[in-house]
Amino acid sequence: MNKRSRPILYINCGPSGSGKTYFGRRFAREHGLAYLSSDRLRQEIYGGQVGDIPEAHKHIFKIMWYLAEELLGNGVSVVFDSMSHLEEYRKTLRDIARKAGARAVVLYFKTPLDTALTRVTKRHRFKAKHLEPYFHKTPEHIVRQFYREFEEPRAYETSATITSDMSYKEGVETIAILLKKRGIKTARFVCPLP
Repeated sequence: MNKRSRPILYINCGPSGSGKTYFGRRFAREHGLAYLSSDRLRQEIYGGQVGDIPEAHKHIFKIMWYLAEELLGNGVSVVFDSMSHLEEYRKTLRDIARKAGARAVVLYFKTPLDTALTRVTKRHRFKAKHLEPYFHKTPEHIVRQFYREFEEPRAYETSATITSDMSYKEGVETIAILLKKRGIKTARFVCPLP
Protein backbone atom coordinates (compact mmCIF):
# COMPACT_ATOMS: atom_id res chain seq x y z
CA MET A 1 0.00 0.00 0.00
CA ASN A 2 1.65 3.26 -1.02
CA LYS A 3 1.72 6.33 1.20
CA ARG A 4 -0.90 8.20 -0.78
CA SER A 5 -3.56 5.47 -0.70
CA ARG A 6 -3.49 4.46 2.96
CA PRO A 7 -6.83 3.82 4.66
CA ILE A 8 -8.40 6.68 6.58
CA LEU A 9 -9.89 6.74 10.06
CA TYR A 10 -12.67 9.34 9.94
CA ILE A 11 -13.24 10.47 13.53
CA ASN A 12 -16.72 11.90 14.04
CA CYS A 13 -16.54 14.72 16.58
CA GLY A 14 -19.61 16.56 17.81
CA PRO A 15 -22.47 16.60 20.30
CA SER A 16 -25.63 14.53 20.30
CA GLY A 17 -27.97 16.20 17.83
CA SER A 18 -25.20 17.46 15.53
CA GLY A 19 -26.02 15.04 12.70
CA LYS A 20 -22.80 13.05 12.99
CA THR A 21 -24.52 9.64 13.11
CA TYR A 22 -26.78 10.38 10.13
CA PHE A 23 -23.84 11.76 8.17
CA GLY A 24 -21.37 9.06 9.24
CA ARG A 25 -23.66 6.16 8.44
CA ARG A 26 -24.58 7.56 5.02
CA PHE A 27 -20.98 8.55 4.23
CA ALA A 28 -19.75 5.04 5.11
CA ARG A 29 -22.48 3.34 3.07
CA GLU A 30 -22.02 5.51 -0.02
CA HIS A 31 -18.22 5.27 -0.04
CA GLY A 32 -17.65 1.64 0.95
CA LEU A 33 -16.25 2.39 4.42
CA ALA A 34 -16.64 0.43 7.64
CA TYR A 35 -18.87 2.14 10.23
CA LEU A 36 -18.33 1.79 13.99
CA SER A 37 -20.90 3.34 16.32
CA SER A 38 -20.51 3.64 20.09
CA ASP A 39 -24.31 4.00 20.42
CA ARG A 40 -24.97 0.85 18.42
CA LEU A 41 -22.35 -1.19 20.28
CA ARG A 42 -23.68 0.09 23.63
CA GLN A 43 -27.19 -1.03 22.60
CA GLU A 44 -26.03 -4.45 21.44
CA ILE A 45 -23.98 -5.19 24.57
CA TYR A 46 -25.91 -3.43 27.32
CA GLY A 47 -29.38 -3.07 25.84
CA GLY A 48 -29.32 0.70 25.98
CA GLN A 49 -27.65 3.58 27.75
CA VAL A 50 -25.16 2.79 30.47
CA GLY A 51 -25.37 6.18 32.17
CA ASP A 52 -22.37 7.02 34.27
CA ILE A 53 -20.79 3.58 34.47
CA PRO A 54 -17.14 4.23 33.55
CA GLU A 55 -16.28 0.55 33.15
CA ALA A 56 -19.04 0.08 30.59
CA HIS A 57 -17.79 3.05 28.54
CA LYS A 58 -14.20 1.73 28.70
CA HIS A 59 -15.41 -1.67 27.53
CA ILE A 60 -17.28 -0.19 24.55
CA PHE A 61 -14.30 1.89 23.44
CA LYS A 62 -11.75 -0.90 23.84
CA ILE A 63 -13.86 -3.01 21.48
CA MET A 64 -14.21 -0.12 19.02
CA TRP A 65 -10.47 0.65 19.14
CA TYR A 66 -9.66 -3.00 18.48
CA LEU A 67 -12.08 -3.20 15.55
CA ALA A 68 -10.80 0.06 14.07
CA GLU A 69 -7.19 -1.09 14.28
CA GLU A 70 -7.98 -4.44 12.67
CA LEU A 71 -9.97 -2.89 9.84
CA LEU A 72 -7.40 -0.16 9.15
CA GLY A 73 -4.58 -2.70 9.30
CA ASN A 74 -6.37 -4.64 6.58
CA GLY A 75 -6.68 -1.58 4.34
CA VAL A 76 -10.30 -0.72 5.18
CA SER A 77 -11.17 2.91 5.90
CA VAL A 78 -13.39 3.45 8.95
CA VAL A 79 -15.92 6.00 10.19
CA PHE A 80 -15.60 6.07 14.01
CA ASP A 81 -18.86 7.48 15.36
CA SER A 82 -18.72 8.80 18.91
CA MET A 83 -18.63 12.30 20.41
CA SER A 84 -14.79 12.36 20.51
CA HIS A 85 -15.11 15.67 22.32
CA LEU A 86 -11.76 15.61 24.12
CA GLU A 87 -8.38 15.93 22.41
CA GLU A 88 -7.04 13.00 24.45
CA TYR A 89 -9.74 10.72 22.95
CA ARG A 90 -8.88 11.87 19.44
CA LYS A 91 -5.16 11.37 20.19
CA THR A 92 -5.88 7.73 21.08
CA LEU A 93 -7.61 7.35 17.72
CA ARG A 94 -4.78 9.10 15.84
CA ASP A 95 -2.33 6.71 17.52
CA ILE A 96 -4.44 3.71 16.45
CA ALA A 97 -4.47 5.01 12.86
CA ARG A 98 -0.71 5.61 12.89
CA LYS A 99 -0.04 2.12 14.31
CA ALA A 100 -2.18 0.61 11.53
CA GLY A 101 -0.44 2.66 8.81
CA ALA A 102 -3.54 4.78 8.23
CA ARG A 103 -4.34 8.49 8.28
CA ALA A 104 -6.72 10.14 10.73
CA VAL A 105 -9.21 12.84 9.71
CA VAL A 106 -11.49 14.52 12.24
CA LEU A 107 -14.99 15.33 11.00
CA TYR A 108 -15.98 18.19 13.30
CA PHE A 109 -19.76 18.64 13.40
CA LYS A 110 -20.01 22.25 14.58
CA THR A 111 -23.50 22.80 15.91
CA PRO A 112 -24.97 25.55 18.11
CA LEU A 113 -26.23 24.33 21.50
CA ASP A 114 -29.83 25.35 20.81
CA THR A 115 -29.82 23.41 17.51
CA ALA A 116 -28.42 20.28 19.18
CA LEU A 117 -31.01 20.47 21.98
CA THR A 118 -33.88 20.92 19.49
CA ARG A 119 -32.72 17.96 17.40
CA VAL A 120 -32.25 15.70 20.43
CA THR A 121 -35.76 16.57 21.65
CA LYS A 122 -37.31 15.73 18.26
CA ARG A 123 -35.10 12.71 17.55
CA HIS A 124 -37.44 9.99 18.82
CA ARG A 125 -40.41 11.22 16.76
CA PHE A 126 -39.28 10.30 13.26
CA LYS A 127 -37.12 7.18 13.42
CA ALA A 128 -38.31 3.99 11.76
CA LYS A 129 -39.56 1.46 14.33
CA HIS A 130 -36.83 -1.10 13.52
CA LEU A 131 -34.14 1.53 14.26
CA GLU A 132 -35.60 2.77 17.56
CA PRO A 133 -33.35 0.61 19.76
CA TYR A 134 -30.29 2.34 18.29
CA PHE A 135 -31.45 5.92 18.80
CA HIS A 136 -31.85 7.00 22.37
CA LYS A 137 -33.05 10.33 23.62
CA THR A 138 -29.98 11.99 25.07
CA PRO A 139 -30.77 13.87 28.28
CA GLU A 140 -30.35 17.65 28.03
CA HIS A 141 -27.73 17.69 30.81
CA ILE A 142 -25.50 15.36 28.75
CA VAL A 143 -25.69 17.69 25.73
CA ARG A 144 -24.88 20.69 27.93
CA GLN A 145 -22.00 18.79 29.55
CA PHE A 146 -20.55 18.14 26.10
CA TYR A 147 -20.47 21.88 25.39
CA ARG A 148 -18.81 22.64 28.74
CA GLU A 149 -16.09 20.04 28.24
CA PHE A 150 -15.63 20.19 24.46
CA GLU A 151 -12.17 20.77 23.02
CA GLU A 152 -12.23 21.91 19.39
CA PRO A 153 -9.88 20.12 17.01
CA ARG A 154 -6.38 21.59 17.25
CA ALA A 155 -4.43 23.03 14.31
CA TYR A 156 -2.25 19.88 14.19
CA GLU A 157 -5.32 17.64 13.75
CA THR A 158 -6.35 17.11 10.14
CA SER A 159 -9.98 18.16 10.33
CA ALA A 160 -12.96 19.16 8.24
CA THR A 161 -15.65 21.35 9.80
CA ILE A 162 -19.21 20.41 8.88
CA THR A 163 -21.68 22.99 10.16
CA SER A 164 -25.29 22.35 11.10
CA ASP A 165 -26.54 24.42 8.15
CA MET A 166 -24.67 22.34 5.55
CA SER A 167 -26.39 19.72 3.45
CA TYR A 168 -25.00 16.19 3.32
CA LYS A 169 -23.57 16.94 -0.13
CA GLU A 170 -21.83 20.09 1.14
CA GLY A 171 -20.31 18.07 4.00
CA VAL A 172 -18.94 15.49 1.57
CA GLU A 173 -17.55 18.27 -0.64
CA THR A 174 -15.84 19.80 2.42
CA ILE A 175 -14.14 16.46 3.11
CA ALA A 176 -13.13 16.07 -0.53
CA ILE A 177 -11.56 19.54 -0.56
CA LEU A 178 -9.62 18.77 2.63
CA LEU A 179 -8.34 15.46 1.25
CA LYS A 180 -7.26 17.09 -1.99
CA LYS A 181 -5.59 19.99 -0.15
CA ARG A 182 -3.65 17.54 2.07
CA GLY A 183 -2.74 15.28 -0.87
CA ILE A 184 -4.66 12.37 0.66
CA LYS A 185 -5.82 9.87 -1.92
CA THR A 186 -7.92 6.79 -1.24
CA ALA A 187 -9.35 4.24 -3.62
CA ARG A 188 -12.42 3.90 -1.39
CA PHE A 189 -13.48 7.55 -1.48
CA VAL A 190 -14.05 9.22 -4.80
CA CYS A 191 -15.91 12.48 -4.75
CA PRO A 192 -15.94 15.02 -7.56
CA LEU A 193 -14.91 18.45 -6.39
CA PRO A 194 -17.40 21.29 -6.88
